[in-house]
Amino acid sequence: MKIRLFSAIVLALALGCGPSGHGTTHVPNEGRTTASVEVSEDQFASAVRDLLSSAPSTAERQTRLEGVLARQMDRAHALFRKKSSERGLTAVKGGLYLARAGDLQTSTLGPHGSEALESAVKEVAQRGDEGRSRALYEVLLRITPQQKKADVQNHLEALASWTKDGAAVSVESGAGAGMDASSEAQRVALTRALLEPSAAALDDATKATVAWFNAALHPLPSWSRWDRVERARALQSASATILALHLREANPRGAVQIIEHNEHLRQTAPRRLFTAVAALADKPDGERWREVLDALLPSEDGEDDPVIDRDLLGASLITTATEAYRFDPSSLKPALTLAELLQSFGMGEASPAVLVDTCKAHPDAVSLEQSLAITERALDTATEMDDEGAARRTYKAAEPILAIAEKSKIQLKTTPARIRGTMGEIELREGHLDVARDLLKNATSAEPSPSLLLDLARIERHDGDMTNAAAHLKTALDTAQEPAIKGEITLVSSDVLVAQGDTEGAKKQLETALKALVAARPQAREPGIRARMERAMARIYDRFGLTKQADEALVRALEAAPRDKTSLAATLALAGSRAVVRSDLKASRDALHRAITADLDDDDLVYFALWARAVERTQKAISDGVAERVFESVHDDGSWSSKLAMFGTGKLGADALVAAAQSPSKKAEALFYVGLDKRGKGDRAGADEAFKQVAAGAGVDLIEADVAQKLLVPPTPLNPPPSVLASVP
Repeated sequence: MKIRLFSAIVLALALGCGPSGHGTTHVPNEGRTTASVEVSEDQFASAVRDLLSSAPSTAERQTRLEGVLARQMDRAHALFRKKSSERGLTAVKGGLYLARAGDLQTSTLGPHGSEALESAVKEVAQRGDEGRSRALYEVLLRITPQQKKADVQNHLEALASWTKDGAAVSVESGAGAGMDASSEAQRVALTRALLEPSAAALDDATKATVAWFNAALHPLPSWSRWDRVERARALQSASATILALHLREANPRGAVQIIEHNEHLRQTAPRRLFTAVAALADKPDGERWREVLDALLPSEDGEDDPVIDRDLLGASLITTATEAYRFDPSSLKPALTLAELLQSFGMGEASPAVLVDTCKAHPDAVSLEQSLAITERALDTATEMDDEGAARRTYKAAEPILAIAEKSKIQLKTTPARIRGTMGEIELREGHLDVARDLLKNATSAEPSPSLLLDLARIERHDGDMTNAAAHLKTALDTAQEPAIKGEITLVSSDVLVAQGDTEGAKKQLETALKALVAARPQAREPGIRARMERAMARIYDRFGLTKQADEALVRALEAAPRDKTSLAATLALAGSRAVVRSDLKASRDALHRAITADLDDDDLVYFALWARAVERTQKAISDGVAERVFESVHDDGSWSSKLAMFGTGKLGADALVAAAQSPSKKAEALFYVGLDKRGKGDRAGADEAFKQVAAGAGVDLIEADVAQKLLVPPTPLNPPPSVLASVP
């Protein structure tokens, strides 16, 4: 994963955040945790914050570093086991970027450090990245058990020999007379220094960068176009690279000495950055560190901005921002920089924690807006990773910021209500209905969002509170603007009306929503929106028993967004679930085939395979083998989809699947698929018992809960009004 270009920081600059953030007033962290090498997941956010504000070269910092890195390596190890190699490598990089020369001891990376690094080095070695491979092997050599050191040393020697042979071939081929050999040597040394916090790695990278720069000072007429491009890059970035390398190790004086002793390096150094680093070397205080941070970050006019390798910039920014933050945790720019970087390296839940002091000291629009936006992105990332624990920890770390923002009464784009609503949606998906209900009530009382009101009404309908559900759905319908959203709200609202005995009212609502969707369809330009509208229409047609029209709407939904995997997955999920209810073998197989052809993720494919196999068994049809191939293709990485796949192959029993569910929603899913399995085997009573538990359970927004209810009590179609019949093709 590449480091993003710190969009929040650039926005803060554009809004007028001054060079030193909010000033020089030192506001210490409140409620600092006790330094410990044992850091739990729940303690991680505050542990990272307290590490960043700890004085360097102290026993306290070393203890905090060991606790944070051990937990981070545990996470990286788990990600590699789940075959999420890119995220695992990112986590390893982020953890090592927090360390500096002399920090790494035998126990620093915790019990899973060696395993995480071994997985990381396999990943970078496959990419032919000699620099990072050597760095990781060097770190491994320090922390790996004695019995494995010889193997690591052999890898290092082989890597050194291979690199040396490669350089020799380059020189023999004549490329050594150009920039090729020096450029490659500099690249390898630089990437090594990023991950290996040691004096040796820094020294080698510095020497290689100087050699690269010196080679560029003596061009030859025979140089190729590539040589000349590389020469320009060396002249433009070598001085900035040396500055950034030494800033990564909090050693500004070392960088200044090297550049001042080389006239050509001094002449090409970015003036603003070099001046700031030289001043820092003379007086390493918080104000000077913030000035260096300013010089590293993009300026408003872009003039004299340093040209620095993207990964090196991230590493140097972590150290620079950390030092500035240590002197003054209330200063916006250092805290904002750290928050962005923590998200980039798989530590997003700690990002709100480092912003709390800024918001307490300066509860203004810039601080609050950026802090809430970063929190929202951290929640979104946790959701993408299917890590509700990380989302919950992020929200907890952000609660002080939410309270400050609510008290301030400032109008913000990203509001506390929006954050609470996002967390409410996450808790709803996990089936934690009591927590979700409170969050959604809080959010919608401040901002009556149609989608959040719909979620709240679903919970209330599940609770049997039809009065409040109807009231919230009415408000949602009154405030919704998009026809697709209105259609989705109407579908739930019509169910509530039917439950209250108002069938005619339900029919009228559905008729109105359908007319609006038909009228709006020609104007819908965005493919995803068109597909969503067609899905809503399909569900309304189904309510009226118009199966043919529902099928046609689903075809249009598939045609509307053929390359949008999110839209395809939602459309195929509706098609596949309908096939289960109707026991439609052709439709269920078609949904599975389309999902495979669309290259949907395993997390999606497993569900389509379970549905298709269930219909095959219900119809007593000979399996076409597709579902079984999907089950076998899913890696056993401990994820929920892998558990479902193992259940599909018979390697995991019904009781074991239910026991493996880690949330109320997952338990509802497990019971549903156990019920489908029983149904396919002819155990109708056992299936119905499982479906009853699903229908009454906490998965109120699950497709499985809807299908379970329909399998228990097949829905009676509403008689369509004449106007609906007249408008259908």
